[in-house]
Amino acid sequence: MRSTTLRAMITCGPILPRWGSSFTTIAAIHLVSLPVSPQLDDSFVWPTLEQVKVTQATAQPPVSSTTGPDQIVRDTDGRIWLPAEATDLQLRICIVGHFGVAGHRSAAVTLRAIAAKFIWPGLAADVKQFVARCLHCASASGGAPVPRPLGALHSDTPNVLLHWDFLHMGPAATGELYVLVLKDDASNYVWLLATVAATADITYEGLLDWFAAFGVCRNWVSDQGTHFKNAVIQNLKRALGAHHHFTTPRCPWANGTVEVVVREVLRCARALLSEWRLPEDTWPRVIKVVQMVLNHAPSPSLDGVAPITAMTVGRSVLLLNASNAET
Repeated sequence: MRSTTLRAMITCGPILPRWGSSFTTIAAIHLVSLPVSPQLDDSFVWPTLEQVKVTQATAQPPVSSTTGPDQIVRDTDGRIWLPAEATDLQLRICIVGHFGVAGHRSAAVTLRAIAAKFIWPGLAADVKQFVARCLHCASASGGAPVPRPLGALHSDTPNVLLHWDFLHMGPAATGELYVLVLKDDASNYVWLLATVAATADITYEGLLDWFAAFGVCRNWVSDQGTHFKNAVIQNLKRALGAHHHFTTPRCPWANGTVEVVVREVLRCARALLSEWRLPEDTWPRVIKVVQMVLNHAPSPSLDGVAPITAMTVGRSVLLLNASNAET
């Protein structure tokens, strides 16, 4: 009996492999590096019209589209059409429209910049999701602004009301510690000056730089810091015949116009330092880039007009908007 059982086990044993009961092969785990700063990667390919042309040839364009002399398909508004399947090209366009000198602006600003040149199915949803998943924006953005019951001084004409404040950025390798932020109320134009200290003399020089570029502004708003409320600024005010309004102490929201841009300067500078892989103490290298981004990006509060445009052709733009509103 024992012999029979042992013989049966020996006979049945080799049958198992023939029944296909082999072990499942498991692939080795490997890490895939996340392209945190795509434009800095050697593998990143900038979009070109030639690539757009090749991509458009893979799908049927909309009936209402037209093909120009350059063989590029555009819609009735002159925007370049991309097929829904061209996700790789769409992604690269989103990178160019949001990263780098685009300034990591909000989803609305990024969408406005991209939609001015391109169109594809689901563009708005794609841009919204892209900006929401930007690691640099997530690490640099703060909370939502808190509404305040009392308002602030405002103007409807450029270079009539000027807000300013010092922003502490931390010690830089080159010695700077603060940024003097000046903002025109009507046009949202911003002037950024990296400084080694927050003093009356630096404020004086910053104001003169502004006046040299745009003319004298005779209405000022700032807090009551000693670098603003002093004999130097008082004498400048008297010499120019200006009015200096001081906000309530320990109430930064009373000068909310400049506080908004201070928050945006911080967010944009942090995002650029993160993307370009620069140490935090090199922030002066990106300050003028931040100024360029803020001044040249279309502003929703200006009906899509960039602050640089509103500041330089100010009265014409404002009068045009007023006439449109009346009609």
